[in-house]
Amino acid sequence: MVILAQTFECDVCRQRGRKAAVRPSRAPSVTEVWDTVSVDTFWWHSPHKDSNGQPLEHCVGVSFFDEASDFHVYAIVRKREGTSKIDHRRRVQNGDDGKLA
Repeated sequence: MVILAQTFECDVCRQRGRKAAVRPSRAPSVTEVWDTVSVDTFWWHSPHKDSNGQPLEHCVGVSFFDEASDFHVYAIVRKREGTSKIDHRRRVQNGDDGKLA
């Protein structure tokens, strides 16, 4: 019975032909260090609040992640203390070139 089931072929299947094998799609695995690097920016607000309930610090940073070695590093690009908003137009008018220290 099993042998007959394995060799059975209906007329419709014979007319259409055999279906091609489907290869599952997946991203290739990363093997070389620094082959695939993820770069992302992030915003961070301090959990400590002032009297108005606003965060005491606001930070902008960038993170780098190597997928092969799981190496992850980040850097704070800009840090602002207090609740006042940064006005870039005013900084340029005052002659500040915008470079970080």
